[in-house]
Amino acid sequence: MSRLPVPWYWRGLASQALKPAAFLYRKAQGWRAARRRTKAHEIPLVVIGNPRVGGSGKTPISMDAIERLKIKGRRAAWIARGVGGNGYLGLLDDQCTAVEVGDEAMMAYRRLGADCYSGVPRSELIQRAAHSGCMVVVSDDGMQSPDLQPDRLVVVLRAEDPWGNGRRLPAGPLREGPECLDRADLVVWHGLDQGEPQLPLQADERWVTAWYEIVLPDLEDGRSIGLCTSIADPVRFKRSVRAQGIDVAECVFRADHRALPLEDLDRSKTWLTTEKDWARHIHHVPKDLDLRVVRLHLRWADSGRQIEALLEGLFQGEVDTREPGQ
Repeated sequence: MSRLPVPWYWRGLASQALKPAAFLYRKAQGWRAARRRTKAHEIPLVVIGNPRVGGSGKTPISMDAIERLKIKGRRAAWIARGVGGNGYLGLLDDQCTAVEVGDEAMMAYRRLGADCYSGVPRSELIQRAAHSGCMVVVSDDGMQSPDLQPDRLVVVLRAEDPWGNGRRLPAGPLREGPECLDRADLVVWHGLDQGEPQLPLQADERWVTAWYEIVLPDLEDGRSIGLCTSIADPVRFKRSVRAQGIDVAECVFRADHRALPLEDLDRSKTWLTTEKDWARHIHHVPKDLDLRVVRLHLRWADSGRQIEALLEGLFQGEVDTREPGQ
């Protein structure tokens, strides 16, 4: 039942043929970078970004940053583009659905509660957050957006495959190359689900390792298990579940942010899905479908000391987001 296209940019001939398009993409990115906002935002902005498309783990890191700020008594806003939504712009509330705001935004709202925003332009979301009384904003993605001028940039690299084939879209998975690390205040070498990764030789004091541990729901003995998800890297989800000793009988995968065929799933099985998928489908899960959520627990090799220092630095006079004379 899986219908995921094999990424053509991994294939040699297709990638070679698309090199002219990748050259044009790089030129367009340079033009956008030249138009990048230079004026500081109303309140400090932290951008959690990555140089490649698909599955680097930045969304849970952005939510972790918000939770750390809240523990310190800082009212913080979470913002995102709203990928997979229909263009909603504004503050999320209990009436919002993933169809409007995107599945990642709904996942963040369900975990963080108040002060979650979705849509573009994100500079308008920052302005709204500032006017509502927020002290700082964390943006999930936006590293390449000319609309944003971050006070701190956190670059998340997928440790198992940070640069793909080394080519820009559409000949490869990259939106930016390794030069983006020059702008980074913190580089998260993210091992995803395979435990703590070893830092590469080029790592300096800005680098820190992180990874996920999955938390399985309660499962009934003897019941067949299926996986159903529409995330960027469903193979990783399958690998993670199997690593917990779960025998997976069937997998149903769809492209990232797409709706799952819940009505078609075998009712004799228990189906496991991700928090992101659950956020998209929570309002229309069939009552007779046994669908359960696999959750992620983010682990930092340094217990989060570097990310906390970066966040706290925003409030120690290191960043002044005010206009001169204010």
